[in-house]
Amino acid sequence: MATEEKYHLIPHEIIVVSSIPSCNFCSTEGKTVPGPYDFATVMGPWANGCEAHWLRYRAADSLGTGKGQLWVTKDQVL
Repeated sequence: MATEEKYHLIPHEIIVVSSIPSCNFCSTEGKTVPGPYDFATVMGPWANGCEAHWLRYRAADSLGTGKGQLWVTKDQVL
């Protein structure tokens, strides 16, 4: 069983949510992959994405207000 990463919460950057949605980009490819990044894309709209799609399509180089957040569940918090 793989262990999940643990995170320290950072206001406006790493946020606790009840569940992680699927990656919007992987979903269009017929895959079900968690999309813990909620971010502004270079195309304009915001999206939920996996790390690979966040790195590829993010409009900003960091997380924060107006840029994006990493969503984690309470069991991923240190």
